Amino acid sequence: MGAKQYESPFQEIASLISTEIGIQLGLRQKTMVETRLSKRMSLLGFLNENDYLSYFYNNRASETKILISVLATHHSYFFRESAHFDLLRSKIIPEIIHSARSRSQKSIKILSAACSRGQEAYSLAMIFESVFADLAPDLDFCVVGIDVDEESVHYAKNAVYHAKDVKNVPKEMFSKFLSKGTGSISEYIKVKEGLKKRCRFEVGNLLNLTPAFKLRDFDIVLCRNVFIYFNRIQIEQISRNLLGLLSHKGYFFVGISESLAGMALPLEKLAASVFQKNQLADSNQTKSDVHFKLSDGICATLYDSVKKVGDSFVLIKNELNKDTINSKMRECLQKHRFNFESTKIKIIGSEICCNEFKENRAEPAIGLEEYIVRNSSICEVVFNNITGRTQVSKETEKIKNNVISMSSENDINKLSAKLSQVQVKKKIKVLIVDDSATIRKLLSDILNSDSEIELIGSIGNPCEVEAFVDKQRPDVITLDINMPEMDGIEVLKKIIPKHKIPTVMISSTGRDDGPKVLDALEAGAVDYIQKPAANTLDEVAALILERVKSASNSKVFYEAKKTRPVFSQKKEKLNKNALVAMGASTGGTEALKEVLIRLPESIPPIVIVQHIPAGFSLAFANRLNSLCPFEVKEAVHGDLVIPNRVLIAPGGKQMRIGKVRGVLQVMIDESPLRNRHRPSVDVLFESVASVVGGNSVGILLTGMGADGAEGMLQMRKMGSHTIAQDELSCVVYGMPREAAKLNAAEKILNLYKIPDELMRILGAQS
Repeated sequence: MGAKQYESPFQEIASLISTEIGIQLGLRQKTMVETRLSKRMSLLGFLNENDYLSYFYNNRASETKILISVLATHHSYFFRESAHFDLLRSKIIPEIIHSARSRSQKSIKILSAACSRGQEAYSLAMIFESVFADLAPDLDFCVVGIDVDEESVHYAKNAVYHAKDVKNVPKEMFSKFLSKGTGSISEYIKVKEGLKKRCRFEVGNLLNLTPAFKLRDFDIVLCRNVFIYFNRIQIEQISRNLLGLLSHKGYFFVGISESLAGMALPLEKLAASVFQKNQLADSNQTKSDVHFKLSDGICATLYDSVKKVGDSFVLIKNELNKDTINSKMRECLQKHRFNFESTKIKIIGSEICCNEFKENRAEPAIGLEEYIVRNSSICEVVFNNITGRTQVSKETEKIKNNVISMSSENDINKLSAKLSQVQVKKKIKVLIVDDSATIRKLLSDILNSDSEIELIGSIGNPCEVEAFVDKQRPDVITLDINMPEMDGIEVLKKIIPKHKIPTVMISSTGRDDGPKVLDALEAGAVDYIQKPAANTLDEVAALILERVKSASNSKVFYEAKKTRPVFSQKKEKLNKNALVAMGASTGGTEALKEVLIRLPESIPPIVIVQHIPAGFSLAFANRLNSLCPFEVKEAVHGDLVIPNRVLIAPGGKQMRIGKVRGVLQVMIDESPLRNRHRPSVDVLFESVASVVGGNSVGILLTGMGADGAEGMLQMRKMGSHTIAQDELSCVVYGMPREAAKLNAAEKILNLYKIPDELMRILGAQS
């Protein structure tokens, strides 16, 4: 008899993993599961999942552990999410030392939950060893790591890593705590025995931990970058399991991209994803009464007597006929898992008072907007302000403080009138994605320095980005190109078609990696910046802030990659003596491509300035040359301006049109920046106006700022035809808008109409 045929082997395997360790595998993980499982199947000699599943059920006791190891995510690295380690060193460890001494405590215990292969545990040990050596040589510590995968635990105990795995370890710690192999094992690094003895590792299931786990009263518990694989109920259950192991006033860390919002946990928030346990937090949460108005004016009070029944919170106090309660009240209670049938409610005057269960006292009224009847726009504005989702004026702050006492219709109308006059400016929510902890810290510092920007996440593992974006929806993403497991271009291809979030590539790619930058821009990225170096930090920091803010206002255009160029097959006779000058910035690499591939094989000379870093203009020219039926090249000084040739200004240099013995050619130099750019569109356009005059066409495409507008005005005054791209088709409507303001553009057209208009102009001149 053949193997049982499962309708969906993937769902069967997902169900097995969920039953054993609680991890939820959805369709997003299907490819990962199939890839990893194929290696195991190949080893066993099976050709399909059905055969493997039959084998699994016949050998369940031994194969379960292997399947968990195959499918568990082992990706981690030393000093992951460096901001946590900085906080430990600067604040938390000194506080723990002080607290331990006040209680005559001799040893500190740290738990690394879901420790994978031990990188986090050993990173923690390095930090504690370093700080204790200076501040507390009299105290001891131990780090305990637990993971569901036996193979990972064995790996952690062995404490040998490949050299690439320890690249984030600070130099001063590397020599102190790690030793490099020699000869045939020179690519491997071993944790020194002294540090290794500080750490112990055990197999443990986060969903069923406390019965088997004997240690208690940890001073710090870390459970980072694992909640992504669990549902909300499981996350709360795991958190409670771990908090049961944590001492009062102990510290609890989750991943920077993870949230405990809306869970009634005894925690106070200290920093992003860092909490302190407070046994009084649950009871304190019931003391803060929050007032709101129901749509039909029925008001009531829910008193603060609260108890836990199963997975629900129950409010009990004073009897009242439930039928008099507005349906919206019932809906709100059920949404927050209050047991409505056990809730006793009493009407008092004209107010409704409901105890709000907050994530912590440091962030008042989290989730409050869930209680507000959505037919009142005034409530949405006010309570968005309360949750800190917007940056508000002092006037709005005063109104917010008064809103909870408002109950009458007249008061609400007055409040609505006041708020209609308030300007509410939303912060730009930014996500950083970079595998370098150093760069993430640097970018975090830069972004956090601007009050208009809110950093909502910093991710080192690109595989985690899609889930974070699904939940948090940032306004802008900064993304590295070269990363392990999944490069930035693959990330873009997953995120852009679904979410169309403006993405700025910030990478250290060199000249040879130019095609990667262009692939990223083609995949939907709106801009590219080189990573900051120490000697350019101030300059690049300002540029990063500018580009991120610009990106937040930009549009993302995405469509499936075309199978072939769409250049015109028309045979019009065009004026080959004319000169076409084009300029572009943000979004311009794709816009220029869309114009050029729609032109015929025989064209007049074209010169182009695209704001692009030095070294990448060559790759850009080569890319266009491969797509177009005419020559496209990066310009060099003295290149002739001739028909059927497109010259791209080299990055980092100015390009002008000159005439030598009556022949047009380009002049390349390193003269000063213009409008903060080199190359500058104004420099090119002004030279065209001066040297060529009216026998030219100027085209200004998408881009931030005003570069090119003044030069285009000079061209038009000399009799040139001028075209600016319209707002609808621009990624950033900056440069074309400035040209329109100056009346420099003869016509303002959609990007895809510009090629036909250009051919019409040149045909009319022939």
